[in-house]
Amino acid sequence: MNGKIIKLLLLFVLLLAGCGTTKGDSEPIIDSSPTQVEINEETTVSQEKQAVLQNADEKLNNDGEVIEELSTQVDEANVAVEGATKSGNKEFIDWVARCNVDGLKGCMLIYQKKNESNQRIIQFNIYPGNSEGNSPRVSAVLPFGLHLPDQAHLSLGISSNYQLTMQKCVEYGCIASADEPGQLIAELRDGVLEKGTVSVSVRDNKGVMIIDFSRRGFAEAYTYATK
Repeated sequence: MNGKIIKLLLLFVLLLAGCGTTKGDSEPIIDSSPTQVEINEETTVSQEKQAVLQNADEKLNNDGEVIEELSTQVDEANVAVEGATKSGNKEFIDWVARCNVDGLKGCMLIYQKKNESNQRIIQFNIYPGNSEGNSPRVSAVLPFGLHLPDQAHLSLGISSNYQLTMQKCVEYGCIASADEPGQLIAELRDGVLEKGTVSVSVRDNKGVMIIDFSRRGFAEAYTYATK
């Protein structure tokens, strides 16, 4: 009797083992493909990135036009300084008036200061504007090694302070433009001090560079250019 019971139990165990999962059975397949919601979210993010990039490109193009114009003014002024004795250029002490600039109605007033090694320290290119509505412009070429995020400051006295916005550095120096060119030109013309200063931060926290420049001859050059 006990033997029969044992046999029945063994048979029952064998039946249970046969119903289990074998080693060769395949595992359940999990669908890892993105859902439609995920696809829509990725598409929206991609479109937002494209819009940001497009806006950045437009800003770069607009800034590039301004910088290209300033660079052109500097190139024209370089030619004027190098050929100051040629027809159309007239020297007034420390300033040069050039009145034959191609495509420019009026004269460009140029100041340049060099060190003992004949290297340019600073150069101003000033367009006083004219009666036909062309706006005045003031740009300066400063030395390399400046901290461009900081602005340069031009002073013509204790209470005089004008901001020069740094644009970019090119092969001949770093270009900055005056935020208030008309007011700055008027003080250069009517001021009483013979000198002014430009202060700008040097890269890598190496302090502030102060460059002095001469006003001598500017009033006469301005009168000649705007008569």
